[in-house]
Amino acid sequence: MPDADIANRFHSIAAPMLDMTETLRRRNANLRATRDLLLPKLISGELDVSTLPDPVRAMETTA
Repeated sequence: MPDADIANRFHSIAAPMLDMTETLRRRNANLRATRDLLLPKLISGELDVSTLPDPVRAMETTA
């Protein structure tokens, strides 16, 4: 077992990385769920995106 100082130093370095890992895991799950909800609607034509602006052009005008 490491002494308390080494354990605390490890925790101070590793904890933010572990927190970020969990945050990214949750975001990925949310993105997967969103994709799974929207993709069938896009393919079936139930959701029309033809009138939406081009995302690349929208990014260029806001930059």
